[in-house]
Amino acid sequence: MLENDNESIDQIIKETTNLMSETAKKVSKQKTYGKNKLKLNIWNKEIADALKANKQAYKIWKDNGRPMNIDHPLIIEKKLTRKTFRTEIRNEELRRKHNERNILIHSNSGDKNLFYKLIRKQRQNGNTFINDLNVDGETFERDDILSGWHTHFSKLAIPTEHPSFNYQHLQLCEMDYDTILEISRQFTSKEGCTIGETSVNAIACADDVALMSENPAELQLLINIAAEYSQNHHYLLQPQKSVVLQIEPSNRKKQSKSVNLTLNESPMPVVDKSPHLGILRSTSSKNSQNETTEQNITKSRRAAYSLMSAGLHGENGLDPITSLHLIKTFIQPILTYGLEVILPTSSNLLKLEKFQKQLLKRIMSLPICTPDV
Repeated sequence: MLENDNESIDQIIKETTNLMSETAKKVSKQKTYGKNKLKLNIWNKEIADALKANKQAYKIWKDNGRPMNIDHPLIIEKKLTRKTFRTEIRNEELRRKHNERNILIHSNSGDKNLFYKLIRKQRQNGNTFINDLNVDGETFERDDILSGWHTHFSKLAIPTEHPSFNYQHLQLCEMDYDTILEISRQFTSKEGCTIGETSVNAIACADDVALMSENPAELQLLINIAAEYSQNHHYLLQPQKSVVLQIEPSNRKKQSKSVNLTLNESPMPVVDKSPHLGILRSTSSKNSQNETTEQNITKSRRAAYSLMSAGLHGENGLDPITSLHLIKTFIQPILTYGLEVILPTSSNLLKLEKFQKQLLKRIMSLPICTPDV
């Protein structure tokens, strides 16, 4: 009886040991051959030949005892074939990027398949995110990366001292800055229009200047300052383009008095409208809206006529999608230029919409009387 019990215990221990051994073999990490190698996403004949030459050079180097001298011909040949292999990979990547760029340039704007293909490709690229950021030895991770950028750029704005810096040049720059500031204060006038405490008496953009004041005497003083400045800096103010635009008062009961202003002792002409930065200004806000709207329509019609030679004429011309792309690129910016400044009325918006609908009907070879809906 005792002998049978011993045999059963030995059998149980043996079975348990075998079970544990088999389980350990199954759960242990087995070595995989070839699965962890880097897979190339691009391939062509040149890359295959370069890889074959590199493997052959490596085999010859290995068969000759793996010499480690960097000046050995086999080492040089192995490195050269490896460099050629990487060069062929980079050339193929560059060629594919160039082809993708050409596809984007020449593709139709309504190609939804290409659009979603680019979106999927962008989402699949997982190398565009920053996992951590190191700033002066401090590491920022995940949600703290923005704080790291803030720390980096805030330090860039703070002047630092360095022994190789030229501080004499810095002192000269500061002296020039103080001199320019003093000269600008001497030529700055407090006359003219203001918004709060900010003077807006001279609005300049490139070579276009608008002087504004409610007082004719102050306006004449501003004109004299501008004329003196032009003489000191050796340029002339065009008398034909230098005009007076007298804005009508908002109060209809109050009548404006005529003003007589001079530029270099010559009287300046008083006009009803004048262009400023491409916007046609008039004597009132309503007139400015009407004049600018008509001017934009005229310029847009001229631009449309100039594109007829390129095929923007409907029948026997470009396809509607290409024609619409030309309109959005060359005509629509002219048609809507300055509207955010003059704030057109509903009647002016209807004029702009009418012209745009007529243009769209022409490129689709439809009669002008065709209903809009």
